[in-house]
Amino acid sequence: MDMTGKGDIFIVTCAFSAMQNRYQRLLNLKASASQQELDAVFECKVLAAVEARRAQSYRGRGSASAPTKQLEELAAAYEALSLDCEARVSQRLQGTAVSQSQRRLVVPPTPMRSHGPSEGPRIGRGQHLAGRFSEGFLQKLFDILKRLSPEQRRMAIQEQLSQSQRLALEEWMIRRPAPKLSGHAQSGSGNSCSRPLGAHIWSCAADGGRFFAGVHLGRGLNAQSAGCHDLPSAVTALASLLRWRGKCLQVVRPAVCRGSTASSPMAPTLNQEAFACGVPEAFRSEDAAGPSSGRASQQKFFFQARLSFVKGFRLSGPMRSDAAAALSDWRRLGCDSGESLIPGAQLRRNGSPEAAAVRWAETWQAWASMWSERGKSQFDLEQTLARMEAKWRSACEQASTLMRGAQARAAMQLSRLLARKQLSQAACARTKK
Repeated sequence: MDMTGKGDIFIVTCAFSAMQNRYQRLLNLKASASQQELDAVFECKVLAAVEARRAQSYRGRGSASAPTKQLEELAAAYEALSLDCEARVSQRLQGTAVSQSQRRLVVPPTPMRSHGPSEGPRIGRGQHLAGRFSEGFLQKLFDILKRLSPEQRRMAIQEQLSQSQRLALEEWMIRRPAPKLSGHAQSGSGNSCSRPLGAHIWSCAADGGRFFAGVHLGRGLNAQSAGCHDLPSAVTALASLLRWRGKCLQVVRPAVCRGSTASSPMAPTLNQEAFACGVPEAFRSEDAAGPSSGRASQQKFFFQARLSFVKGFRLSGPMRSDAAAALSDWRRLGCDSGESLIPGAQLRRNGSPEAAAVRWAETWQAWASMWSERGKSQFDLEQTLARMEAKWRSACEQASTLMRGAQARAAMQLSRLLARKQLSQAACARTKK
């Protein structure tokens, strides 16, 4: 839904001190731990998690996902605490004592200007009208309108909502806090999401049993190490990738918060632009700082753009040793427009089956061109695309049916909500008489 952007100061972030304490307990570290101490503890913990996963797989019992979840928790802790270590080192070098709250991006609310007795409170028209409607009513109205298509929403606002309801809803949207960012709040479509970004270590029997470390940087861009001869080297490579990802997110988040609230239609665009600029900037800063371990300096890393559209199916670009080349693939595949190729995505470009079909055609043509340049035969490309298109069409039809059903239910709920509100207001008016 459209917003004016006046609510940008109401940025709610998760309490960093609580998360920091949790991460320190997870890694058994003191608040003053150095980067070297953090690296050593992280390596020991990850090695233990990988060995636990191997043992479970060998015994054929227990949940194989438990060690993977533990690895993701360790990765999140390492990433956050590495940024904190870097901030403390930077403060010591600058000779300034900055409090922990000042190190983190928190935008304080603008204080209200006090008025003299003769002035009285200055309440805007929208604020006055918002007081006439309950918080619960405005929240329900917002949730229902959000589930409608843009065309349905515009018609509903123009034809079904009164002027006072429109103004009250707009003022309520401006004054409400943005959704809380939890962990790596990312999403390919630009909206906040609590799903953590992936971090993995795996071995490949076809490649001599070597180990690989990989992370999802977000928004369809992945990074991984070259093959490592032993597991400790893979853990060191994973640590480097996590530091890079942390710096990348650190660059992206302030730009997004300055540009728009999470509910604004401009948030996805700003998010993608900030991400594209933040990736090379983060890698440059990490290279300038130097690796924390000698093994990392000899490691090579690769980047790949991936666009998932059905579970288990995705269009992937070539593996690149240069982040800038991978970002070029990322743009060619349309990842900067969101990670979904299915109708119903939050981005307006992909909000209808027709728009989704257009984007699918653009994406697979870019994918085929990309791999044709790398020497892949036209016959192989056509066979692969035929299989993928069959999967995409099936998923597209299913998503379209679900989307139309959800929009029809939302339209009925809106009519009922407004009818109940009208009856309630009429009853109140009769009581006052």
